[in-house]
Amino acid sequence: IVIEMLSDHSCNGSTNIDDAIGMMQDKRYDFILCDIIMPIKGGKDLLQYCEKNMPDLLSKLIFMTGGTITLKTDNCFQKYPMIQKPFRMQVLLSCIAQMTQRETT
Repeated sequence: IVIEMLSDHSCNGSTNIDDAIGMMQDKRYDFILCDIIMPIKGGKDLLQYCEKNMPDLLSKLIFMTGGTITLKTDNCFQKYPMIQKPFRMQVLLSCIAQMTQRETT
């Protein structure tokens, strides 16, 4: 659904963190939107991978969740943009615009 919402952008999607990491290694992205809770591995796994292997992508991460974030989980995501589901398209676009603006300044 999010890819359809972002039809003005070139997007790729994955429901698997390992596949997403492969895509991130092969292509440059302006931003990476990741759900915290996904099948098998989730946002925390992606964050840990980027911290160790692709630190240049940390500034491009945006996380989303529809669940309650525990204090322990919240601490590791604290410095990253977080969107609560369900969200309006304008919320995501605003987050992307802020991220893009930071990178150009």
